[in-house]
Amino acid sequence: MKIAYPNNNSDQFIDIEIKYVRQVFFSVHENLISKEEEKAVFVGMSANIGNALDRDMLNFKLKSWYHYEDIEEKLAVIEVENIFVIKDLKRYKGEGKEIDFPARVWVTIVSLAISHTRALLTHNLGSTELQHVIIPLLNPEKIARDFYPKSFDTSEQRQLVSGDE
Repeated sequence: MKIAYPNNNSDQFIDIEIKYVRQVFFSVHENLISKEEEKAVFVGMSANIGNALDRDMLNFKLKSWYHYEDIEEKLAVIEVENIFVIKDLKRYKGEGKEIDFPARVWVTIVSLAISHTRALLTHNLGSTELQHVIIPLLNPEKIARDFYPKSFDTSEQRQLVSGDE
């Protein structure tokens, strides 16, 4: 898959390959599920990244959980590791170990990670009290902006929101 920079200059592409996806952790706590009343289930997410610059690999771990608004304990938790191979990854190295991608790249990575996490969590929750709870369709741009706000400068942010090229 190739992702163009926001200026759509065909000479500047970012090559992204999905190397593999694997579940790192999963747990479900059916004893916490309210059976007397139907309560809204909320979704939480966090991300953690690592990299191997010498091998052009980005490790994007997405952790997602279900919870009720009024209790701290999590009903179900999953962590999914997404390994991407990104050609010339070292050119996106920011300060320290930080990776500084254009916003559109973060949106793509977050979108793929959410999709993988949704699929694995839905599969794992089959035959449990939470089998009908599925991570809803989410706006990956909003989530990417929450995770990596520095990558969303005002000009690119306007392009992402309006769809202007």
